[in-house]
Amino acid sequence: MEKLKEFTLDFFNKLGANITKKNEVYIISNVTKSFEDLVGSPGPYPITFDPNTTGAELLTHTSNIFRSINRYLENSGKTTLIKIDFDSGITDKIKSQIKLKNCEIENITRQHKNNFFSRFSFLTTFQYLNKKEQILSEIYIHEGKIVSGDLTGYKILEGEKRIEDTNFLKEDYNIAKEKVQELTIQKTEEISKTLEANLESETKDIEEHYEHLLNELGGDLTVQLAKINSLDLEIRVTDDEDEKAELKSKIERLRKGLIKKGDDEAKSRVMKEKAFSINNAKQKNSLNISNKILNTTLIYYPIFQFKLYIKGDRSKRFIEVNYNPLTKEMDKLKCETCDMALPEIQLDEAGHLTCSNCIGHCSECGKVYCDKCLSKSCHVCGRPLCKTCSQVCFGCGKYTCGTHMRSDCVTGEERCTMCLRACLRCHGVTEEKYFKEALDGSKVCQKCIAEEKRNKVMKNLFEN
Repeated sequence: MEKLKEFTLDFFNKLGANITKKNEVYIISNVTKSFEDLVGSPGPYPITFDPNTTGAELLTHTSNIFRSINRYLENSGKTTLIKIDFDSGITDKIKSQIKLKNCEIENITRQHKNNFFSRFSFLTTFQYLNKKEQILSEIYIHEGKIVSGDLTGYKILEGEKRIEDTNFLKEDYNIAKEKVQELTIQKTEEISKTLEANLESETKDIEEHYEHLLNELGGDLTVQLAKINSLDLEIRVTDDEDEKAELKSKIERLRKGLIKKGDDEAKSRVMKEKAFSINNAKQKNSLNISNKILNTTLIYYPIFQFKLYIKGDRSKRFIEVNYNPLTKEMDKLKCETCDMALPEIQLDEAGHLTCSNCIGHCSECGKVYCDKCLSKSCHVCGRPLCKTCSQVCFGCGKYTCGTHMRSDCVTGEERCTMCLRACLRCHGVTEEKYFKEALDGSKVCQKCIAEEKRNKVMKNLFEN
């Protein structure tokens, strides 16, 4: 009864019916119309497996519900197409999963493509010792591999798409069939051990029975022959004719009563009966296993592609994210600097996705940038610089911040402070090569040397 209960409840679970229990009564509701037609009445169906419970149909192998289950399984070998509906609220779910730090989602659009997997329902029947045990198995295959599957809790719709290429179902079926055979190994071994022990016991009884029967064909041959030989010796040693006649009479009776145990016809008949009995015992203790495909279901569901328009304080960015609603897996957004997964989205001034470890500020403008954008630094003070704020010194060719750039007082070109020297006379700055020795022996810039020479010329001119 326990196996019948397990099989029945498993059937209704896989049928997608609702099962509620009250004491020892199971209420089966929300069954398919095709099953209701077999039963002959609409659900719900109160059933019980307890003979002492009233108010419900007692499930046995001859009850109406169980016969309807068998008829349903026999007629259900077909291919169906179903869809898992994930459209409701999926966009809001994505928004809730994406965490933002210094930006917001200004707009979001979505597209989808369908992903497929197959489900095969098998009925495995074990027949032995006038018994029948059945097991329902569901095998899910995705991209040529067996996956765990359960559609309980999902919104299922009748499939609307026409699938052009279904050749993969043949390969999926072969994979599923092999898996079903693996699943039945334990049950097969369990039953086989029982049958082997039963056959061994019955064979032993048969052997003993026919051994006894062979012995009974003429009694114990050895004992009978020993008696005849003993009487024959007595005849040889006696001289009494009457006694000899009586002994000969006994020998004759023994010989008439003796049926040869080795007689070909009698022995052949007994041995044939023995072989037949053993063969019958083997057939009786044999196990017949059949796997029947009940239903092939092609299931499809959408893989969503979301396009998000992210807006920061002074930057914008489009992001594409794929989401699998069945596995609840979403593409991992990664920092574009270190390639680590982002727990939350941050945008720098250039619109780059960055993590907290790879974000900083330009020392000149103070704007937020990722480390890639702040790859330049002032060779004088070492502070990071963005592309806009970094300047190149035409003297040494190195990057410099605005704070450490000066105008050359001689050439008027911009140079970093490391390439310039201050003139003590005019306090201007210029390159070392533009310094000359003045009349007083000090080194001054070329501009001051020129000024000194002009003053000297003017002085001589007025003196003359």
